[in-house]
Amino acid sequence: MLERRTMGTTSETELVATVSDCPWRDGYENLAGVDAVTGELAASAIVPVEFSYSGSMSRSESFEFMRNDENYDSQVAGVVGGRYNLGVVVIDARTGFLDEVKTSSVSTTLVATYEERFDDYDRPSQPVTLTVEAAKLYHDDQASFRKRYGDYFIHGSKRVARFYATYECAAETKVSLRAFEVAVGAATDVFTSKGASKFTKAAKQHKIRVKCSVSMYGTKVGSAPPSGDWSPEGIREALVWFKANVQHAPARASMRHYETVTKSGTRIVHVSPDRLISISMLNMRVWRVRFLLNSCPSRQRASVEDEALEFETRVLALKSKLATQPKELAALSATARTLEVKLGLIRDRLNLYENVRAAMATEPKRGALYEPGETGKQSWLFGFEKYLPNPRLAITSTQQDWSHDWTEDVRYTFRFSNPERMIVGWKVISKRIDGLNGTWWKDVTQILSTSESLVSVRNDFDRAIDYAVVVYHVNAADYQFGR
Repeated sequence: MLERRTMGTTSETELVATVSDCPWRDGYENLAGVDAVTGELAASAIVPVEFSYSGSMSRSESFEFMRNDENYDSQVAGVVGGRYNLGVVVIDARTGFLDEVKTSSVSTTLVATYEERFDDYDRPSQPVTLTVEAAKLYHDDQASFRKRYGDYFIHGSKRVARFYATYECAAETKVSLRAFEVAVGAATDVFTSKGASKFTKAAKQHKIRVKCSVSMYGTKVGSAPPSGDWSPEGIREALVWFKANVQHAPARASMRHYETVTKSGTRIVHVSPDRLISISMLNMRVWRVRFLLNSCPSRQRASVEDEALEFETRVLALKSKLATQPKELAALSATARTLEVKLGLIRDRLNLYENVRAAMATEPKRGALYEPGETGKQSWLFGFEKYLPNPRLAITSTQQDWSHDWTEDVRYTFRFSNPERMIVGWKVISKRIDGLNGTWWKDVTQILSTSESLVSVRNDFDRAIDYAVVVYHVNAADYQFGR
């Protein structure tokens, strides 16, 4: 647990004695020192010892569609998440597959994983002690000791071998994507011939464009893994190669504070718990921004990409210094939130656009007559008045009203036309409550997703008439998603 202590105006954190399940980073080795605040490697203060290697091993496969942020965040937390400043933000052999994951209203990514993992950590075969030099420095000047050797030492490593295959699936419509997912199933084993065939058949049937990639971690040094333009069948062949060339490598670390060895001193660092939590959250947000950016359609991505890449570069450059630079930490956290909002807005616009495209099938045919007296309805809505998942989406309404007293025969056409707007919904309102309000019809082939609406009305013989038409529209420039 984090504990806040106050000495004057200084906020402090008492580090936990043991941190388990930390992501393994390049440069890590057993008994190496680690600074929890900067995340940096430090010298080893421990006398070298032999390690006992875990002998119990498990094998598993998993198949999961990345349908939403929660699916992705779960993957990220399991691979790169870490306490304090011990999380990983760099893309390497262990994390590369995360950069291949994309999802939107018309796309998803299937992540298929094969893993061999030792069930326990490799640990020292005997109790560990500080070197003579380190012990003297710890006794004389713990602050200098911490600066040289860090807060923790790596007390054990958990070895794995992982094979990741990602299947980026892009559909023409939201409806076809959902139909494809249903046809494939929630846990189709694409590593088998039957499963790969089922996946390929469903993709072809629903006109899904599939882009595959492979990432491996834990193979024999010097081995040359297969490469090329991947297909579901090619991935199966690559997995056969992987299983024949496994050499398990560390993926998670268990760390112990030096105080657990010396039985004296303190685990307190002069950084507030809130700041360490903010750093940990920022590390995770780097991955979230990458995910949202990768999921953007290329045209919209260009408007945000430079800002997102600058944010990522600054985090990578300042990661080890953020604990002592609260203004930079606050600024980067604010930038992350801004990027998430911008990228989330693009995704919501795409979702609305695809929902409108799907709603086009519900529009009446041109010239089809609607009579309030026959249906009892007082209004008809096609498309959308509002976008409930994100109220920030600016949907404007334009209402036109028209009425006429008793006459033998009268007609009127409600017209809306603006090339700078895209219609996402339209509503016809019959304002007479007796159900005798003539008829109305759509006077153009399509209204939704266009910039023009034509709706005509006509009275019943010898009857008054009273109608309104409301058109719901958005800035067309923000919805250029056409393929």
